[in-house]
Amino acid sequence: MEGKRSNAVFCRKNCQGISYRKDNAEIIAERKREYYKANAERNREYYKANAERKREYYKANAEWRREYRKANAENIAAYMSEYGKANAEQIAERKREYENNRAASASTLHLAHTINQIKGDLTNGTYKPE
Repeated sequence: MEGKRSNAVFCRKNCQGISYRKDNAEIIAERKREYYKANAERNREYYKANAERKREYYKANAEWRREYRKANAENIAAYMSEYGKANAEQIAERKREYENNRAASASTLHLAHTINQIKGDLTNGTYKPE
């Protein structure tokens, strides 16, 4: 650590805070639990007000986007066309990756479902579906 005293343990305050939170995670978690228990009503009101504020923000933002898209439909279409031509290879790769992941997760989910349904010994045909 250049520019620090020879007995310096951390390079900056941020690193010291990270280390403290890591070493005292259980104590900090307990303090948070106590705080939330003691201030349950206050937290409920805060989160309710915050949810309402976010709802209004996203509603206004959605309306603005809708109007913007209507007003600039031609420009957006031209941009998307140019982007598609310029990045065709990357788009195709993302589509392939998406399809591969979708197929893999579907087969994994099907296998997990099948395993969960089957109980008992499969070798002699005695099994009980759940």
